[in-house]
Amino acid sequence: MQRNKVDIKTADGTAEAWMMTPDGVGPWPSAVIFMDAYGVRPALCDMAARLASAGYCVLLPNLYYRSEPIQNYGTDLGRDRIMELIGKVDLRGVMKDMGSFLECLDAEDKADATRVGTVGYCMGGKFALSAAGVFPDRVRAGTSFHGGGLATDDPLSPPKLADKVKGIVYVGSAEADGSFPPEQRETLGAAYGRAGVTFTMEEYIGAKHGFAVTDHSVFNEGAAARHWRRIEQVFEEAMAL
Repeated sequence: MQRNKVDIKTADGTAEAWMMTPDGVGPWPSAVIFMDAYGVRPALCDMAARLASAGYCVLLPNLYYRSEPIQNYGTDLGRDRIMELIGKVDLRGVMKDMGSFLECLDAEDKADATRVGTVGYCMGGKFALSAAGVFPDRVRAGTSFHGGGLATDDPLSPPKLADKVKGIVYVGSAEADGSFPPEQRETLGAAYGRAGVTFTMEEYIGAKHGFAVTDHSVFNEGAAARHWRRIEQVFEEAMAL
């Protein structure tokens, strides 16, 4: 597996990202990982590398690039700092960025950017799902884990785009997660159901918000292993379509 730092030109500047590619010629189906609020850091890089080792060209971009380049982010960021950074990231901006991320994958010989899967953690969950609606001819699988704010009034919110989705959607939620309350769950499920989207929503009983990310204080080994199985299953099925 190869790991390279890349600079991606966007409409608003330059987004740094890590690109992980499997050994061998390829081209490999692609994946974009949308980070959680703690930013791009070693734990997420290791998770991207794990996905790459399963046979995907993986892009892990810094969504905070409008504020600053990749820093030594981590779970020790204070709440005020986190809220400051999150406040500068929104669906419209990230969906513009996604177009640039796809262009980056187009330019990579080892990547098949016509078959893309997205993975989003925490705040990244909504980005992963929205990308499946904004780029339906590219994103064949959209997956969210302990994602928050998945159903809002934003016109780019996942349920608002449900009728555009052509791929497979998976939502793995934490138990009693205040960032994804029952009413949002119902709204999202109903929207996908009406649109005829192939989707699965599962609640990880006993797992708290942040369960899948290895450096999180509530990391849950069993739930994390289950989330990897779901990514592999959904991606394998979707890439074969």
